[in-house]
Amino acid sequence: MDIHGSTVLITGATGFTGSFVAERLAREGVRVRALVRREGARVPDAATVVGDLRDPASLAAAVEGVDAVVHCAVAYRLDIEEARRLTVEGTRALAEGALAAGCRRFVHLSTISVYAIDGLDVVDEDSPLLGPERAEEDPYGVSKAEAERALAEVAGRGLATVVLRPPAILGPHLRCGWTVRVAADVARGALGYQGDGREQLPYVYVENLADAVVLALENDAAVGGAFNVIDGHVPWQAYLEHVAQVVGRPLSPDADADGRMDGSFQIYDGARLREALGYRPRVAYDEALSRIDAFVTERVARGDAAPQ
Repeated sequence: MDIHGSTVLITGATGFTGSFVAERLAREGVRVRALVRREGARVPDAATVVGDLRDPASLAAAVEGVDAVVHCAVAYRLDIEEARRLTVEGTRALAEGALAAGCRRFVHLSTISVYAIDGLDVVDEDSPLLGPERAEEDPYGVSKAEAERALAEVAGRGLATVVLRPPAILGPHLRCGWTVRVAADVARGALGYQGDGREQLPYVYVENLADAVVLALENDAAVGGAFNVIDGHVPWQAYLEHVAQVVGRPLSPDADADGRMDGSFQIYDGARLREALGYRPRVAYDEALSRIDAFVTERVARGDAAPQ
């Protein structure tokens, strides 16, 4: 699909990942249309259309005349009932609207949290997805897995879909929990690590993820596929120690245990995206940290924190 001059609807464009995707597509000559929840919301280099994932009629109107959809919208900290209404049924309704409107591509940003990782050392795209038995324990992961299943049902009727599964998304943005929120928690002594430090943080830099979205839109070999978008892995302990250096406070050994990466020893395989679509991280880890550090230093010094 040639995206230059095309019209692409982006959900979540006022948030962290979606804003970077919108900017990247605008640089490619795409006419970006951003789905927003209220009149007056602005997205740089984009036209806006008001809609809500819980309102199928508004989604059907939003996709009229678009060539592709990039579904970046995400909601955390919901109970399973609300997560299913917003994440699962919202994805289904958006995909139904895209199919009816004749969209040529639907790129869905999912997450590696969809995987049932118990007993696995390496997680690839063929690893099993979470089932409903984990719904109360992990409403986010289960709802995202169910959203993928809902999308597959619509794809079976002719919608050309691509699923991208990123890990921890790192980037310089107030809504990035892995940067600003982690830094703020470390700075106030509320986040540390426990165990032997072997837990792994799989990561992707947000601009690299936006590059993966472009590949998913342009490359016909992507259609029907699901791809882990993995730049690499870093030990959780090493990442937190770096953040502690940036904010100028040692990690607290008595920090809240909720901050630990419980049992996250798995390695996530990103070979399929590299081999099938030629993905290569354009921004290396050290350069990504440098950009993030400057942003975090300024925000933490001002007392800013990511929205809860």
